[in-house]
Amino acid sequence: MTRDYEVVRDPLWDNIPLDQVALAALDTPAVQRLRYVRQLGHAFLVYPGATHTRFEHALGAYHLTERALANLAARGELGRSGEHDLSRWILRRKIRYVPRRTIIVGISDWLSQRAKDSAIFANFDVRTIHNNINVDEFFPVDKQVARTLLGLTTGKKIVLVGAQDLKSHLKGFDKFLAAVKMLDPKDYFLAFFGRLDEETIRPLGFEYKNYGFLHDSISLRLLYSAADVFVGPSITEAFGKTIAESMACGTPVVCFDATGPKDIVDHQKNGYLARPFEAEDIANGIRWIMSSDYPTLCDNARSKVETTFDSRIIAGKYKELYEELVR
Repeated sequence: MTRDYEVVRDPLWDNIPLDQVALAALDTPAVQRLRYVRQLGHAFLVYPGATHTRFEHALGAYHLTERALANLAARGELGRSGEHDLSRWILRRKIRYVPRRTIIVGISDWLSQRAKDSAIFANFDVRTIHNNINVDEFFPVDKQVARTLLGLTTGKKIVLVGAQDLKSHLKGFDKFLAAVKMLDPKDYFLAFFGRLDEETIRPLGFEYKNYGFLHDSISLRLLYSAADVFVGPSITEAFGKTIAESMACGTPVVCFDATGPKDIVDHQKNGYLARPFEAEDIANGIRWIMSSDYPTLCDNARSKVETTFDSRIIAGKYKELYEELVR
């Protein structure tokens, strides 16, 4: 008989069972990095056993939450409706203790609207201040120079896609794969950065290059600049940092007309907003950019970031907000 969970040994809680959902979360780069964040600083240099990483803390918190939920379920507190429902009680406490003068700041209009639609923040002052882009760090590099430095010798149009974890459903990589199947491999070269399973790419028949994780802005700047188009196929993004970075480097973007990215890209002015969530329209967008007034698209992309998302502009908006709060 096979089991659908694994067990982790914990020095405090002994055996912690992890179901498939917990295992999937545990395997993400973001959670794995917690292994290197020590809560006790450098105490382990004096007391070798005093490591207690954030990873261990997360495991313990997960275990205690599971125990609490099990106890609540046993008492019939979960799923109960009415005035004494636990969820309703927690919601009322949250509403009561959020200070009335709190101003909620979303990093996109979509995220701000989610706050306005919530039961907790519905009557609060909700504003949008977008994420910032350092335009002195992300700027256009001559395409041929960038390609030479990156070892890209192809004469085809380069389609770039990248994220920390391309396997994530929310990044929409399956939509990208479906879209490129509608393109001709004789015309396009694929470039990637981030966590990528190359077994999903090889059967497509495209020439490609995977740059893996890029840990500095210089490499990212070169790759954005080397590409002819950047595709951001995310299903959900609070903002869309890679989209804005690409545009800052003068490379037009194709993304869905949804969530955070729709604040960044202006349809057929500095990129293409595809119908959510149609892979075919992603392919249409790539072809449209390649057949349009490309230099103007590139100039418009850079200009949008300079005038809207530049760090100095965003810092100024936060400064105005702080001054308003202390008046």
